Amino acid sequence: MACIQGYTEVVKLLLEYKADVNVTDENELTPLCNASIPGHTEIVKLLLEHGVANVDHTDKDNDTPLGMACVKGSTQVVELLLKHGANVNHINKQIRTPLVMACIAGHTEIVELLLEHGADFNVADDDNDAPLGIACHQGHTEIVELLLKHGADLSHTNTKECTPFAMACIGGSKEAVELLLKKGGVDVNVTDGLKNTPLGTACLRGYTQVAELLLKHGVANINHTNIQKRTPLGMACIEGYTEVVKLLLEYKADVNVTDENEVRDTPLGMACVKGCKEVVELLLKHGAKVNHTNINGHTPLVMACKRGRKEVVELLLKQDGVDVNATDERNNTPLGIACIKGHTEIVKLLLKQDKNNIKNTNTKTPTGIPLCMARAKGQPKRVDINHKNAENRTPLGSACHEGRTEIVKLLLEQDGVNVNATDKDSCTALQIAFMKQHTEIFELLLKHKGVDVNVTDKDNRTPLGIACHEGRTEIVKLLLEQDRVCVNATDKDSHTALQIAFEKQPQKQHTEIVELLLKHKGVDVNVTDKDNLTILHSACERGHTETVELLMKREDIDVTKCNKDGLNALDIAVERGKKDAAMAIVKSDKWKDALRNYKVEDTSDKSFDKKKGGRFRRMWCCNRKGNREANKQFITPMRRLIKKMPDVAKVVFENCCTEDNPPDHPDHEITFNYEFLDDFDLNHMTTKNWHPPLEYSSENHCLNILADSPSADLLKHPLAATLLDQKWNKIGRIVYYTNLFFYFLFVILLTSFALTVHPPNSNICMEVFGNDNETSIDCFTEERFVSQIYIPIASICLIVYSAILIIREVFQLVLFRKEYLTSPVNYIEVLLFIFTIIFSSVRSNQCYCTHLWQWQVGVIAVFLSWITLIFSIRKLPVVGIYVVMFIKIFNNFIKVVVLALLLISAFAVPFYMMFYDPQDRAEGIRTPFITPWRTTVKAITMTVGELDMDSLLRQNNQVNAPDVQYPVVSFSLIIVFVILMPILFLNLLIGLAVGDTDEIQKSADTYRLTLR
Repeated sequence: MACIQGYTEVVKLLLEYKADVNVTDENELTPLCNASIPGHTEIVKLLLEHGVANVDHTDKDNDTPLGMACVKGSTQVVELLLKHGANVNHINKQIRTPLVMACIAGHTEIVELLLEHGADFNVADDDNDAPLGIACHQGHTEIVELLLKHGADLSHTNTKECTPFAMACIGGSKEAVELLLKKGGVDVNVTDGLKNTPLGTACLRGYTQVAELLLKHGVANINHTNIQKRTPLGMACIEGYTEVVKLLLEYKADVNVTDENEVRDTPLGMACVKGCKEVVELLLKHGAKVNHTNINGHTPLVMACKRGRKEVVELLLKQDGVDVNATDERNNTPLGIACIKGHTEIVKLLLKQDKNNIKNTNTKTPTGIPLCMARAKGQPKRVDINHKNAENRTPLGSACHEGRTEIVKLLLEQDGVNVNATDKDSCTALQIAFMKQHTEIFELLLKHKGVDVNVTDKDNRTPLGIACHEGRTEIVKLLLEQDRVCVNATDKDSHTALQIAFEKQPQKQHTEIVELLLKHKGVDVNVTDKDNLTILHSACERGHTETVELLMKREDIDVTKCNKDGLNALDIAVERGKKDAAMAIVKSDKWKDALRNYKVEDTSDKSFDKKKGGRFRRMWCCNRKGNREANKQFITPMRRLIKKMPDVAKVVFENCCTEDNPPDHPDHEITFNYEFLDDFDLNHMTTKNWHPPLEYSSENHCLNILADSPSADLLKHPLAATLLDQKWNKIGRIVYYTNLFFYFLFVILLTSFALTVHPPNSNICMEVFGNDNETSIDCFTEERFVSQIYIPIASICLIVYSAILIIREVFQLVLFRKEYLTSPVNYIEVLLFIFTIIFSSVRSNQCYCTHLWQWQVGVIAVFLSWITLIFSIRKLPVVGIYVVMFIKIFNNFIKVVVLALLLISAFAVPFYMMFYDPQDRAEGIRTPFITPWRTTVKAITMTVGELDMDSLLRQNNQVNAPDVQYPVVSFSLIIVFVILMPILFLNLLIGLAVGDTDEIQKSADTYRLTLR
């Protein structure tokens, strides 16, 4: 540290204390090295006197103290080291001797010392640069003189094949060049590895004085080209060295020599790239070709425009014959290039060339010469403002693509600009600006009167359609403000802008666009696409309620339009289950038009031709004219609503009821419109687009559909109820009461017959069935003469009536099949009529006695007849509702009958086991527990509270016994039975029967109306 800082006294002190003078630090530097670098002569002397082991010790870079001292220029230190035997030709890692390092640093005295001590002046470094070449390059003239005196080699070349003279030119040292020229023996035309002469090297670096020296000394070829075929003039132009260019031109340098690099430019082209106006001006004055094209097809003007060299462009445009429409490799003209690059000032310059001339390149000059020929004949230059490049874009299109707002303004001010020219993607400038989201440019174009705002792209979409597709709300607003915009133009899918925007919902921006379009007065909301769908259809299909509501507010909306399947918007909403959309339609002012749609489907082939029953029915009922109409399924929105959306159907019902005055007004009236509920007979209707009168199947009537649907409660709505009453009073009541009257007569006849005919256990029947010798038996006494006449007549009437009704049931089965089989009443009626025939078939020769089995069949027939009568009075206005309620309660009971059977079985079997007494059976005593069946019946009667404890606890053979058998189990079983059955289970049944009486009554009333 003391050696580095130059603390001589400290060094002396340390040496007195025997400090090690040969110790090295982390960089392998000894104290001598550290003292030599900054040039502390006294310390170096002290160290050398105190036994430095190796004066040529090297550090990690293989530098010796002598080399380090040469770099820093410490002459005295160098002198001391040389006296102590330092190696004057030591080479470090860079293959540099101390002499080379002194030459680089320019320390003349040290160079002189080294030479005096035998330094080798021809040893080269790793670049093969000898000391003389290095000194020439650095411009150290005195060192050059020293080396020349000692005989340095002037012809030595480095790795780049540069001689010392070439190195002097590279360094730009005029003095060194003059010295070498005076010395003589140098070749001024020598070339290096790149075939550059000293003149070319000097021009490349802008050394005007060196170049002048060389030219005065007699350069053999001023137009010599290097390996790139580039002349000194070209190299000077590349860097924009004006003075060098001026000098070369004075010596008649060729201004049009082209190089052979990647682009093959002339000096003028190179100067244009650099943007040096003075150089360009000099070249043009000396005859440079203004329209020369390089390998890329670029003229100087094209290159100047690419680099944005305004002054150069201005200068070139002043030249006669300059081609202002020359193109580059992408077929861009200078104007197109300037537009792409955004060089606004250059665009202005180019546009001035065409300001007072014709508007396009296809017209002729006033002299009749085509424009393309006019340039060659000196006519005024005209910029082709509509020239198209490789992308088929005009300058305006390119400016829009790159977002050059100011340039677009300039171009739009020009006469003849084609604002509607399309590129290779069939996009105009307006569409390009939109797609690149250059809103300001888009606004500028919209303001131009010549812009076609309805131009279409490859998908046949207008800018408005594209904006709607992309969700560009602000653009849509701008376009809708234009009177010229066609808001109803369709794309290749026949979608308008409104439909396109709707397709992209539910994104927020697209919803806003839909609202904007719907508010526009010119939008046609009834346009259909290729699937014959309007936007209302699509909105209903997707359930976009807000859009449906907006559409329904428009007066021009057509709700009657149908898609290819014959469905209008309301039909579609119902079929897709979009309740809110359907509700929006029926709540609008156009609800009637929406409901006036119909579809007729022929069901004859589907229902009647597959089975024999179907063919039979056709033979029986379809031979008359008009029966084909009866086989047609009539479908309307009202029917769809009834089946699938009762809440919406209810709103329609409300719409069909019109009140003239408030309910409390004395003249309060309600007018009912049955057009949609009773739509088969519309002879009185004059509404257009509504079906003609049709023959129909009653099953397809709205009331029948309503009765069979989950929305049957709507039958109680005043609209349905009044219509039903009208039809009931007109036809249904007569038919019903007639049938009920005849059936009632049948029941009375059957009952009286059963009471009149002889039972099998009567005396006369027992005598008849026990008469084996065929003796004459008086069947009827005088007091039973009436019975003798009545029984055969009643029997015949019952059989005939039952047979007729059985035939009716068969026809019903054929007609309705599955529907018939699902009704339990039909099974009861069939059994009733069959059993009635069996029961009524008694013979006179047996005194009209019934057999035992026949009598039991008769009992069942009588029972079923009265049960059927109960079912028949369900439609009566007062009694009917209670019959229905009874049936519903019975249905509730059936749901728990399995539980009842299991509970009864759970107690009946143990009761039989506990209370059965074999002695009672032996003695013929009939107790409740003598058989399992009697035990089960007993358990059932006990369930309803008939416990009869005597029959339970007092058996005949245990009269004197203190208690029953198995008392613990018996009493426990009875207690559990009482708790579970008469108390809990019976209360459960009562709760099911009366727990929801109000609801049962409501549903019963609805069901009664359904039966009507």
